[in-house]
Amino acid sequence: MNRRARGGAGPPARGWAHGVRGGRAIGAGPADEKAIMSYADLRQRVIDWLDDNYHFGDAATLIKDDEASFLDNGVLDSLGFAKMRLFLEKTYAIKVDTSKDLRKHFDSLGKIVRYVLTHKDYKGPRS
Repeated sequence: MNRRARGGAGPPARGWAHGVRGGRAIGAGPADEKAIMSYADLRQRVIDWLDDNYHFGDAATLIKDDEASFLDNGVLDSLGFAKMRLFLEKTYAIKVDTSKDLRKHFDSLGKIVRYVLTHKDYKGPRS
């Protein structure tokens, strides 16, 4: 369902850089306009992945705050972070730089969603 069908403002203007504006991802041109996701949509996909792979329906209950640490609160362990990285790379056609501190970008739901939405290669989920 597109944004207009949901009552949204429609696709962003052409020529904008990738990023987040007003809670919605913004695209760079016509090819990206139909593929981008909102913060809320991507957030829900990450929660769904956590439910399917680790918490069997309890992920939203475990995540009390989008900025709460996954590691400190038992949402993901080190293997979980690696699996999350692979899921994001495969699903959103991005390459996560593993030479950087992954906890800096992946230790909370909010950090993961912002990382994907602002990634230079993000163009939406693969079909």
